[in-house]
Amino acid sequence: MKIEKVKYSLLVMIAAISFVSCEKEEIPETDEPTETKQMTITISNPTDGSTFAFGEDVTISGEMNSNFSAHGYIVRYYNASNDDSLLYVTDGHEHGETIPFSETWTNNLATASDVRIEFTAMSDHLGSYTEIETVTVSCLAN
Repeated sequence: MKIEKVKYSLLVMIAAISFVSCEKEEIPETDEPTETKQMTITISNPTDGSTFAFGEDVTISGEMNSNFSAHGYIVRYYNASNDDSLLYVTDGHEHGETIPFSETWTNNLATASDVRIEFTAMSDHLGSYTEIETVTVSCLAN
């Protein structure tokens, strides 16, 4: 009886070793280069250093282009004169290789300040690939 148990144990060990020692199948390499994601942002308005009166609309507009179907953008307006406090944020959830944008915030600042407008192009909902462009403008107070 002991010999049967030993034989059975040896067979189980050999089977377990063969499962563990199997090699993964390697995926053959191709000669085709992998495509690299690319996005470019063109800001048409406003130009860096522009000045806006109190109550005036500050509109950032332009176009983002990519070599894949991008998933939109986020626009943030920061008060650069006040520790980069966030003034306004909005997003555009559009899909495509070319996405035009136009987002507006109205200057309501009590103190004249520089405002940094940050445009972030997003590859997907997780933001796994992004490109950022900024423009800084001056906003006058009331």
